Amino acid sequence: MSKKNIVIFIVFTLISGFLSYMCSVSFFDFIGVEFLTVALIAVVSAAGNVVLGAISGAINIVCAYIGGGMEGVMLSLFAVLFALLAGCCIKNKCSTTKLVFVFSVGFIFSVVAYIAYKSGTTGVNVIESFVKNIKPVFQQSMNEYLNASGLLEYQAVMKEFVDSYFVYIQNMIPSIFVIMALTFSFLSCCIVSLSLRILRLREVFSVRFSEFICDRTTTVVFLLSGALAMFMNTGVIQTVFTNIFAILLFVFQVCGFSLLDGVLKRKGLPTGARVLIMLVSAMFATSGIVLLILIIAAALDSFRNFRAVGETDDSSNNDNGSD
Repeated sequence: MSKKNIVIFIVFTLISGFLSYMCSVSFFDFIGVEFLTVALIAVVSAAGNVVLGAISGAINIVCAYIGGGMEGVMLSLFAVLFALLAGCCIKNKCSTTKLVFVFSVGFIFSVVAYIAYKSGTTGVNVIESFVKNIKPVFQQSMNEYLNASGLLEYQAVMKEFVDSYFVYIQNMIPSIFVIMALTFSFLSCCIVSLSLRILRLREVFSVRFSEFICDRTTTVVFLLSGALAMFMNTGVIQTVFTNIFAILLFVFQVCGFSLLDGVLKRKGLPTGARVLIMLVSAMFATSGIVLLILIIAAALDSFRNFRAVGETDDSSNNDNGSD
């Protein structure tokens, strides 16, 4: 075992353990830093070996217990287990998509385990409690806006809107958590890639954002879930398909931007120019038209594979761009 691996183990374990200790007392604080802690554990496992990763993960869980008791353990346990699995995947040179999936499953399992434990021991529904706490704040802000605008006669209408809006938000909680999991997992992959690059182990794994692509089956499910969510009138079934559609809508948005990045990369644009164009596109995407174009392009790409993802030779994968 080299000195370099020992140093990586000590430094990364101290950082991840400290973050778990400080943030495990709060559900939302822990979610906010979990993407960093699991990335550090995955790097220890990938750069050294599984034994070092397991020791780092065990220390992380102990720190979470000291900081948040059993609630901290529930939050960190599955995250650590899947971080170790991610480390093994990195050593086997898996794709970015697979690594995002592994991190996401760990995130979701952590959230489910925490909610189940919290509900079983205290009878408190974390999600309902959170919604009930922020709803009065949102309602008060709306009332202050109406008061300042001289539109108090619309207060009853706005209250009805806020009530229906929060019912909708509560129904969409599953898709919100999945989208958070995918987002944080991609950030974890970026941290892993950056860490390995700094440690001069970039050949082990690097993030290739320009190669994100959906397959044809995903596109079909996306279209069917959207149609069923629109035309189904049954409450529970409609909610299920609406959540599926929302998750896949986010996925196709990401793949649309990935397609744009891939096209710009094939045109030979430098990293800075590509990032600038992506940021400008993201700003215009709020209008809806640009976003719709990117989603349609991503759906078409799943059938045509415009970038020839998976068909290029290995030499084309050595580009050091933003992917």
